Amino acid sequence: YYMPDGTSLTVPTEPVAAPFAATFSAPGVDAAVRAVQAQWIRYGEFCRRIAEAGCVGYLVSLSGRRAVYYGRSGETHVEPFPGAR
Repeated sequence: YYMPDGTSLTVPTEPVAAPFAATFSAPGVDAAVRAVQAQWIRYGEFCRRIAEAGCVGYLVSLSGRRAVYYGRSGETHVEPFPGAR
């Protein structure tokens, strides 16, 4: 986490218990985002689904009001925060 005052914080995480697909599927990432937003799935399932869609990481920017999901070759899916479109 990068704070507005320039400091940062590292938080330990659990590894994702799913294989990361070799190809990136923006529609697959989008479907997982919609499911977690609707509270049909929990965070662990969300992580599994985006991994299966080829997402190897993501960056959330509160000030930028978006999340950027990315694949192995730099493919991206940009998700504006609700109400920020």
